[in-house]
Amino acid sequence: MKVVRGERAARALRGVRLACGTALLALSACAGTETGNPSFKGSLGYDAYSSAPRSVALTQSSSEKEDAALRVDNAWLVLGDVELLRGEDCAAVAGSGMHVQGLGAGDHAAGQAPVTPFDLAAGQYCGARLPFVLAGEKLPAQAPDSLRDESIVLRGSLADGRSFELRSASQAQVLLRAREASFLLDDDHSGVLIGFDVAKWLGALDWSEASPDADGSLRVSEAQNEALLREFERALPDGVGLFRDADRDGLLDRDSTPIASGE
Repeated sequence: MKVVRGERAARALRGVRLACGTALLALSACAGTETGNPSFKGSLGYDAYSSAPRSVALTQSSSEKEDAALRVDNAWLVLGDVELLRGEDCAAVAGSGMHVQGLGAGDHAAGQAPVTPFDLAAGQYCGARLPFVLAGEKLPAQAPDSLRDESIVLRGSLADGRSFELRSASQAQVLLRAREASFLLDDDHSGVLIGFDVAKWLGALDWSEASPDADGSLRVSEAQNEALLREFERALPDGVGLFRDADRDGLLDRDSTPIASGE
């Protein structure tokens, strides 16, 4: 009889534990439903631009390109997954966010990058993270061979006609922090765009200090004119911003102001 009672007691205890566990799961599910926000269909675009086109112009898009001191023909960037950081304070975000698949390698000066769709929970966001990654062996057909093992290759010319090529293997994880406390993303604010400001990247470089090749062209890399490369890499975060893209066309609208800035 003692054994039977012991078995009954054990079964009763297991039943109590199971009931309690089921109740806790039910409470958790209810709490998640009440506090969770509905998801929406969003879009993420990418676009290169110049905030100072008379100093640094994009050859394909600027009407002032003939007067610019420097012209950018190609801006090959290799981009990893973008992380949108939910919350009202990025300092309190411990690496959690929603990832949007990266574009990989693309020329953001010579053509429009495709818009990437995503599903996202509606709410306040404090910023985003954008990683630059190394290209590796697999390159798009149009990509220059110099992009291999780099994350950035910029090509263009100076006002005197000399060509330049800048190569960087930076693997920077650029944090785009909200310019105000946070910004809203929902059905009515579903399109965002990452803009790359070539003027902030290249405008402050002193090209007169660069040592040219035998043909007069300028190369900036780990092997040549390294001081200019380091200046560019220090300016890299400052030239990246997150913008609204109200019409979701992946093109930066004139006079747009960023909702988050690189640091």
